[in-house]
Amino acid sequence: MNSLFYFSESLLLASFFVLLLLAAEVGYRWGHRRVLRTPEPISSHLTHEASALGVLALILAFTFSMAVARFDARRATIIDEANAIGTAALRTDFLPPPFADEAKRLLLSYAEARVALYDAGADEVLRAAANALSEDLHQKIWSIAVQAVGQHVADVPAISFAQSVNGVIDVYGVRKATYYHHIPDVIYFLICGVGVVAFGLSCVASGLERHRTRVPTAMMAVLVLVVVFLIADLDRPQRGLLRIGDQSMTELVSDLRAGLPK
Repeated sequence: MNSLFYFSESLLLASFFVLLLLAAEVGYRWGHRRVLRTPEPISSHLTHEASALGVLALILAFTFSMAVARFDARRATIIDEANAIGTAALRTDFLPPPFADEAKRLLLSYAEARVALYDAGADEVLRAAANALSEDLHQKIWSIAVQAVGQHVADVPAISFAQSVNGVIDVYGVRKATYYHHIPDVIYFLICGVGVVAFGLSCVASGLERHRTRVPTAMMAVLVLVVVFLIADLDRPQRGLLRIGDQSMTELVSDLRAGLPK
């Protein structure tokens, strides 16, 4: 379980910003005291500063790519789920009359439950209710598939419908898993630790020169925070500013409603 996922994004970023500024201040004071005691060349500290900032940039780039990959995976699962439900709905046309209409209605209810899951956002209570309804509909739809195959054992369309229902259930599990598949907390702690060290070292040289660089340091901290914000936002589906969207599922609901017998 990723505990940071449930914390306020604004609070985490504000805390990180304060830590970066504190690290910069500590680095400046440490450099200022060292130059008063034993003057030393600044070039060596500039090398350490560049190395630390390079490590920070590398970690941010790696983490950003992880967040984008997870974001794309979640978007793909919504499309895959809509396609799976649509395929199952099309194959109901081959079922005998006792099963076809009921299967279509249940698949419509299922698609609506998946839209409700998206609309629930980060509300765990609403998400649990939508998933519970989806799993209940799984049983009902699968029951129809079992009955259809049982009455028409050698009927290829009935077997094909059962396979499509199995695909719907499979992609449900994938979508549920991808929602909780987040960047590990340890990586965020690593970013925080490396960032603090990098900002501390970056201001040691300023302390040796006895020249504060508050504005450039603050601007650099803001840039780092922007990248971390994008990473966290991409990693928080249905919570942040960057939303995946469920247009494919809403369009499917409209198509299924239009295809139901009046």
